[in-house]
Amino acid sequence: MLTLVPNMTPSTETAPDQGAGNNPQEEDKPRSCLDRRPVTAEDDDRRNGGVGWINYWAKEKYESGGRRTRPTGAQACLSGSPDGDRGTEAGGNITGWADAQSIAKDGGFTVNSQETPLARCHFIARELGGRGKAANLAPCFQVGTNTGPGSMRSFEISVGAALNNQEIVEYTVIALYNSPSSTIPKAFFMVAFGQKVDGRPGVRDFAWVRNEKFNLDTGSMVQLGN
Repeated sequence: MLTLVPNMTPSTETAPDQGAGNNPQEEDKPRSCLDRRPVTAEDDDRRNGGVGWINYWAKEKYESGGRRTRPTGAQACLSGSPDGDRGTEAGGNITGWADAQSIAKDGGFTVNSQETPLARCHFIARELGGRGKAANLAPCFQVGTNTGPGSMRSFEISVGAALNNQEIVEYTVIALYNSPSSTIPKAFFMVAFGQKVDGRPGVRDFAWVRNEKFNLDTGSMVQLGN
């Protein structure tokens, strides 16, 4: 299935100047994604509300005429240093979890109560304020997709470095599925646009992270997306 990626280039439009001359400091302040908060967005720090926002996209039906839904992705405008307490842990019987266990077993991996290669990947990481809710989680391989070289974690470290450098980062993660009936993403598309305090461009990065893991015992690559 061809998945169209929306235009995520940060908008250069600014809100109309309604207070010219009243507050010079506000007039000189560069506009950013902080000024474009969606009405459905949540704060990017559960502890104190934070400065930025996170918008978890609406889940979509994956069964024709059915009620079952799958997550689609999330967009955020982040400010402030990463911290594990900004968001919440992943958990629960999320969409595709049972399918992921079956696919991992068929791929030769051990899956039981004591051992599993699987994880529940946050679209917006916990350290960046992401909540452990169904709209922000998808089944993934822990090593290879969630962590390790070229993983979601690698990209998140880059975003975190920009935040530690006081940048405001517009951050988007999209779940890419094989078909309208898929329950597990085949990959995650990640993009970040940073803005420095003075308004100059900051981090500019994107990544396509495949939801797959190489099985050393069988000598084959196992794709989790169904």
